[in-house]
Amino acid sequence: VVLLKAMIPLALGCASHAADDVSQAGMEFVSAYINSLKRADRVTADEIQNLTPILGVLERKLMFDANFDFETPSEAEEVFLDLRKQLLIIFKNITRLEPDVSLQFVSSRFSQLLDKGGAEGCCSANIPFYETEGVLTMLYEPG
Repeated sequence: VVLLKAMIPLALGCASHAADDVSQAGMEFVSAYINSLKRADRVTADEIQNLTPILGVLERKLMFDANFDFETPSEAEEVFLDLRKQLLIIFKNITRLEPDVSLQFVSSRFSQLLDKGGAEGCCSANIPFYETEGVLTMLYEPG
């Protein structure tokens, strides 16, 4: 258990890496960690506390690149789309495990976007599309 706690920051560092292959390896550990929590008899406060940083990494990794070609995705963009599917599964598992933590995280991020957009809200030119889309996806995906 102590080793697992020590590995969370390392796994999140790998999971948040810019290279999708490195990120994917880190996310495999994160996914296994979330699955182990789902099987546990009870989730401790420390384990619940680990979920918010995981959600932060998921949000950043879910975001499309500003130059993403939606019409004809390249091979690298196809890899990203596959990774994104895996990230959304992890997000849904966290939401099923601790819905209040997910709701609080998404609500906070949505409020930050609205504040950043001022009177125009999420549709403001001050907010890149990929930020708004990432948060809206997290709002929509749990169902």
